[in-house]
Amino acid sequence: MAEIEKYRTEHESSVEWNLRRAFLEAHQEKYSEDRLICLASCFINVECYGCTYPGPVMIELKQLMEEISDTLNDYRSTAKNRTVEVISNFVL
Repeated sequence: MAEIEKYRTEHESSVEWNLRRAFLEAHQEKYSEDRLICLASCFINVECYGCTYPGPVMIELKQLMEEISDTLNDYRSTAKNRTVEVISNFVL
């Protein structure tokens, strides 16, 4: 997976892409390309949107997430600020 940038989608925010890119880079040597792309999508759905998956997938994601804990902690520490900023943009 030499060209990770090709996996960014046009609807993906820079915050989501930075998280997903960190996940892809950290685990690119462990999985086939198809499996890694699938897991990276699941990771974003869990972390950004609160989705859940069957137990074995959640366990695997949890283990993989531990390896990018610094990036994940940065995301989580600023998530509340991003939410407040978005909401304040809509307050008249």
